[in-house]
Amino acid sequence: MHKICEDFMTTQHLALTARAQRFPLHFPLRFRKSGMAHWQSGRTINISRTGILFKTDDALPKDSLLDIQVRLPMKMSIACQATVVRSEKTQFAVRIHHHRLIKKATNSTN
Repeated sequence: MHKICEDFMTTQHLALTARAQRFPLHFPLRFRKSGMAHWQSGRTINISRTGILFKTDDALPKDSLLDIQVRLPMKMSIACQATVVRSEKTQFAVRIHHHRLIKKATNSTN
């Protein structure tokens, strides 16, 4: 294989397999198993572009599909659907499938 092709393939492989950078952000969140009505609470430990590590007292089996809302400052939140990929006592890692930013409406009196 040509050297340029080898370099390109190596770079592409690294880009696809490289772990996303994690940011140690601690925000309140709520989650529920998809399709369920009852929300449970937790707190983020870190967040990346591909997932969230969070803490909760509730049990979550691996492969559970969750709806998650992370409350951010400035009256905003992130809503996402994610799958539990790691389950360890009170810490759970999820892979985000899709997400959206929600800006909460404010009441103004002018």
